Amino acid sequence: MATSRVESLGLAGPRRDVRLEWQEVPESVSIAPRTLAIDLSGLTPGRYLLEVAVTPPGAEMVRARREITIERP
Repeated sequence: MATSRVESLGLAGPRRDVRLEWQEVPESVSIAPRTLAIDLSGLTPGRYLLEVAVTPPGAEMVRARREITIERP
């Protein structure tokens, strides 16, 4: 993997994407609420992009993106 200029200057660490993926068997109800808890305590302070993507059977993928900032207490 190539090192970016900000990484080589020590201003940022290497990019590490994390991906979680699973499949579910559709139930008879059309809405199935879910909760996802992610432990971010190991991340260094900075700005991150969180993206959730869902692909319903027979439909296009739907995405939601949020930028989050992790700060030291």
